Amino acid sequence: DSPRSWPDGPIELVYVSGKASDRLTPQDAYPVEAKLAPGEETELSVEITAPTAPGLYQGFWRLRGPKGCKFGQRLGCSVLVKDDEAVISDSDHDSSEEDVVASEDEDSDGFVDLGSSNDEQQPIPNDKWAKELAALRQAGFDNDKLSLKMLKKCNGNVAKVAKKLAKKNLKCVKKVTKTVKKLEDLTLKQAKLFASSNAPPEVDVKDKEMEAAAGAAPTSTRVCSA
Repeated sequence: DSPRSWPDGPIELVYVSGKASDRLTPQDAYPVEAKLAPGEETELSVEITAPTAPGLYQGFWRLRGPKGCKFGQRLGCSVLVKDDEAVISDSDHDSSEEDVVASEDEDSDGFVDLGSSNDEQQPIPNDKWAKELAALRQAGFDNDKLSLKMLKKCNGNVAKVAKKLAKKNLKCVKKVTKTVKKLEDLTLKQAKLFASSNAPPEVDVKDKEMEAAAGAAPTSTRVCSA
């Protein structure tokens, strides 16, 4: 969306940030053949090699003009490695942070100087436990606050934290199940008590039969004479 055309001369897509240990591309720069005018679009691509160790990795690239100055929005990519399989997804970044910023270091051609501090900004906060939290989320543990607390206690040991969280979840399930059982028992007792209090009084069948027999028998008078 820039109002200016790309500069004349060779243009490259260069790797600008990310940890050296998390490097995703085999080379620092890729030549770009396109020359865009305002409003035009093109597709850019780089060769990415996923790291072997499980975790969340990030890489960022920008366009570099013939005078060594970078311009345009930064392109980002996140790679999540889990169980020796890499899942690659585009990472959109707030364009407000990527717009060309005019400063005292700006060259006469209007493009940001190579040493611009914009390249050091990360679209995702540089969290000490970002990779670990991502791995725990993939395992189904979505409570980041609890996961972070456990990670600090376990010095970042994801396997240990996952085991503790699973055990904690199991305890919660058992506790809920036990509570439900108590409620069911209490409800059953209350139902029995209610039924008992509303039942008609019990009558002894034997006593009733005796009363009926006594009422039906004829009364006889016996007279004795001397």
